[in-house]
Amino acid sequence: MILVPFTHTSVLKNKKMIHTIRLLLEGGQRFWQEEQPVSTVLELNELFATHQFTEDDRHYVHIDSTKTAMESMYDWRECALESDTLCWRTFHVILDGDHSWITVSDPLLNCVLVPILKAGHITR
Repeated sequence: MILVPFTHTSVLKNKKMIHTIRLLLEGGQRFWQEEQPVSTVLELNELFATHQFTEDDRHYVHIDSTKTAMESMYDWRECALESDTLCWRTFHVILDGDHSWITVSDPLLNCVLVPILKAGHITR
C-alpha cells in the first residue's frame, strides 16, 4: 500500500485560501510504500494520527504535528533525491473559491493533494 502521511493548515488572505500541505515522502520525492499494518508503521515511526482515510490504493494519515516530534524529522531539502530517508516536503495551494491559482504539474502529486483538500482535515 502507499502510505501518505500529511499535515494540512490553511489561512485566508486577500479573499484567497492558502493551504499548506506537508507530505512525508522518501527522499522528498517518492511516496512511501509499506507492507506492514498502518498502526504498526505509525507506532514504529512515532507518528500520531488525528484522522485517516483510504482512497484507491493510498492510505492517508493526517499527522498530529503537536504530538509528533516534527523538529526531529528531516525536511526534503536535507535529503538526497536517491535517499530512502523519510522527509517532509511542503506544498502550497492557493484557492479562490474552487479554482486553484497554482497548478500542480505532476499528475500523481495532484491526485494526492486533491483528496487531502477535499477531506478538509485542517490543523488550525
